[in-house]
Amino acid sequence: LDAIKPAVFEDIAEYSPQDGYMPLELVSGWLSDTLNAKIDPIRLERVDGLIQARGLKYIDTDQDSRGLASATVACLGWLNHDFTLFKVERERRGRNEPPPTREEREEAKRSLAAAREKLAQSWRESFRRWVSVDEARRAQLTHAYNRANRGRVVPSYSSEPIDIARWGEGAPRPKPHQVAAARRILDNGCGLLALDVGVGKTYTAILVMAAARQRGQVRRPVIVVPSSIVWKWHDDIRCTLPDYRVSVIGSNRKRLSKGERKGVVTSETDTPEQRAAKWTEFQAGQVDVVILSFDALGRTKMNQQAVVDYIEKVEAVSRSINLRRRSLKKRAEQKEKKEEKLSERDAALLEHGVSAWVEETLRLPKGQEYDPGIRWDELGIDMLIVDEAAAFKNLYMPQPREDGVPKFMGTAGEGSHRAWQLDFRAAAVRKHTGGSGIVLLTATPAKNSPLEFYNILQFIDPSIFSKSGIHDPEQFIDTFLRIEQRDVLDTSFNATVKSAVVGFKHLDDLRTIIFSL
Repeated sequence: LDAIKPAVFEDIAEYSPQDGYMPLELVSGWLSDTLNAKIDPIRLERVDGLIQARGLKYIDTDQDSRGLASATVACLGWLNHDFTLFKVERERRGRNEPPPTREEREEAKRSLAAAREKLAQSWRESFRRWVSVDEARRAQLTHAYNRANRGRVVPSYSSEPIDIARWGEGAPRPKPHQVAAARRILDNGCGLLALDVGVGKTYTAILVMAAARQRGQVRRPVIVVPSSIVWKWHDDIRCTLPDYRVSVIGSNRKRLSKGERKGVVTSETDTPEQRAAKWTEFQAGQVDVVILSFDALGRTKMNQQAVVDYIEKVEAVSRSINLRRRSLKKRAEQKEKKEEKLSERDAALLEHGVSAWVEETLRLPKGQEYDPGIRWDELGIDMLIVDEAAAFKNLYMPQPREDGVPKFMGTAGEGSHRAWQLDFRAAAVRKHTGGSGIVLLTATPAKNSPLEFYNILQFIDPSIFSKSGIHDPEQFIDTFLRIEQRDVLDTSFNATVKSAVVGFKHLDDLRTIIFSL
């Protein structure tokens, strides 16, 4: 208890019904006693990534809200960051009034955002008053907070050298900070190596891989690196582990035989058949480690149903697809009246949901083909090391909130296919190893958006946040980011008032989660 330092109620500042660790039983009780008091008690549950009233399908809530007051429906929209439901009353323009000017439209947006934020703040304050007046409620909240955020103690690790039998006699010797970092990853079976530029991430990762193989924890490691440095990694491994059999997939070395650069060693992309042959050698145990280029990562087929089964358990994706399907359903109804049809992509998503999204995400770009006869799920990879992991940071992108995407949160949009390709493959490795095996290297784990912390750790261990009650990126933002109205410049360099990320909250809890990996 001294190490964990459990919080008392007075230590928990700025708690909100939106916080991921907040028991839905408490939120249900608050809604039943306040917004829904004149109708019936409400019981909330989390289904497909969305908080909803039991017995009422969330995506139909705006059409069929039996048993729910209009304010309760709006509050459900707020809890889920769904602005289709999170509505506020505003003045309507008369039919005979002229169309609004650009300035009037901008002012209307600011006014709507301010009204939403004012309403949300009133709900936060109402919830805090409701909790604070009852000892049992305070105890329930405190217990939930402690279980989610105070159950971890970050250990320290020794810098005593790790003896690697196959380490070259003349190879560089790992520094104390590299050894301590390697011991941490070996102890966890996975981890984030975020040493600064030039501090030795490459040699630390090689030490991790060699020690794990020597201990029998790993038999088939793969290192994913940018195409431009695959041969640097190859040479670094041969320098430190001279008798290792190293295969490079995604590139072939060749010596130019003519021209002004005759005799110069260069490289070229290998063919699908060559890559398949190299993978076959890896499966047969004829190589100790594979270095795989970024460009070749998506060229191995995956079991699509296995990916669907994995994604259906990811609440953040289920939430996003459910909300998109609701929007598509409304759009389809509107188009049907005009005798128009949805695009083929949207129609597939509306009809098939997750399976259609997975099929689209796995599809290779035009002109590329899969490595023949190779399936990622069947390779038996038990350690996946990813260099320059920040290149895959766009797994989840920030979504609009009360007045759009807050400044300094990054750019809105869908996650990149490259990031999801890595996520699918990391999930297959974790499934094979029982949850371990992913090691990420980057000097910039969060460069453009605080949400990148969440994205990076998802590849390593998705449960690291769900154990703290954080099931999707929006809950991460609610729990750890401080968002306030500030004077900022818009896209036209005009001064305006807009929500902006101004800092973190619950920072000690976030540090503990990050340092656990």
